[in-house]
This record gives sequence, C-alpha cells and structure tokens, in this order.
Amino acid sequence: MILYPTPVQARAPARRSPPLLRAAGARAEVDVLLVCRGGGSLEDLWAFNDEAVARAIAPARCRW
Repeated sequence: MILYPTPVQARAPARRSPPLLRAAGARAEVDVLLVCRGGGSLEDLWAFNDEAVARAIAPARCRW
C-alpha cells in the first residue's frame, strides 16, 4: 500500500490532489488507485468535486 496523503477540507484537495494523482499514475506502482474521502459536512468535502481532481483521475484509469 502506498499513501499519498492530502488535506481533505476547504480548498486544499482541489489544489493538492491533482499533482498527487498524476504522480501516482506516472509511477504506476499499483494495480488499483483508491481516492477516498471520509466523513464531514458537504461543504468541507466539496473540493473533491473539483474538475481538476476528476481530470487528474481520468488518465490513471485508462493506463491501468
């Protein structure tokens, strides 16, 4: 298991997750990439719905 931790509240995921997702995809060290978020208010976790996060995930799906 390889972890790429990132803050999960406020706007941090929208800024910090895409580079980590691209790094995980480029390194291709695993067969499955899980993007998980925990509990919290909808507002706290809304940054994971950011387009930049989705665009960083899409290429990794195609490669593995």
